[in-house]
Amino acid sequence: MGGHFAASITMHDVRHVLQNAMTAQFAASARNFVMTETNIGVGKVHEEFIKEKLIVKDGMLKVPEGPGIGVTPIEAAIKENRMRGEPWWD
Repeated sequence: MGGHFAASITMHDVRHVLQNAMTAQFAASARNFVMTETNIGVGKVHEEFIKEKLIVKDGMLKVPEGPGIGVTPIEAAIKENRMRGEPWWD
């Protein structure tokens, strides 16, 4: 059973800045990644949740270069903006 299947990957990424950073890391590692939807520049992506700024140039998101997902979460801002009743996982 030989053969190679490389279906194109397109993501639906319209939640928040941490998901944007994770999608960028995934995209950089998947050779068949094509594009993603995003609300960067349009919707509320909660840029206050990270120390760094995401950089978009000519419609392309620069892959964050820090450790892990490439950005540093600001836990206090995330904790403060949880949905009512959402637990905090230490």
